[in-house]
Amino acid sequence: KLATLIMYAIFSSFMISKLSVEKDLVINSLKDLQHEGFELYAHEGSYNSRAILKNIAGQSNSTPVFLNLEPGIDKINNSKSAFITGEEMIFGLEGNISLCSFESKMKVESGRVWYSLYFRKHDPTTKFFDYQFSMWDERGLLRRMQIRHTQQTRPICSSSDTPMLYLISLFDVVTPFSLFGAGATLAVFCLTAEHFMSSRKFNGIKDEFQKNH
Repeated sequence: KLATLIMYAIFSSFMISKLSVEKDLVINSLKDLQHEGFELYAHEGSYNSRAILKNIAGQSNSTPVFLNLEPGIDKINNSKSAFITGEEMIFGLEGNISLCSFESKMKVESGRVWYSLYFRKHDPTTKFFDYQFSMWDERGLLRRMQIRHTQQTRPICSSSDTPMLYLISLFDVVTPFSLFGAGATLAVFCLTAEHFMSSRKFNGIKDEFQKNH
């Protein structure tokens, strides 16, 4: 009986603890954004951003959409959208301090790898990232340059329309309680059966004793 109660207590504690577990929806790439239903836009004034979106659009059989900087920012601030741009100075613009950002590597033209930034509006927290690009120097050599940039932004982007990092679904809430109820029913059944068997055993011993005496 004691072992049954201990196992039931451990099982119940484990299942109820699921209610306090926060699920973070992490988005790290364009593929993740597409999977979560984001509309993708590219900076009209950035060749690499347009090339990246064309590459993605070619894979998804959709028509790429190019926007200038301000309309692109407006899109991500007011809809479930992501904006691809190589303009690292976008972070310095007033009103953009709460944009969510992350990096993605994409091959563009002759296998070169470019770094682009994608944004989603959220409450600010600190994140560090690198912005890397290539340029020709005065000797005609292709040199890779890197800028270390610090900005107030979310390290984890939510896939919801509202700025929530953590979501718990109805299934996550109902399932533990259902299992808790099933566990309770099973425990009561086991205890009742154990009590019934003990009673029968006791009555059998009692009858045997009365016969002999």
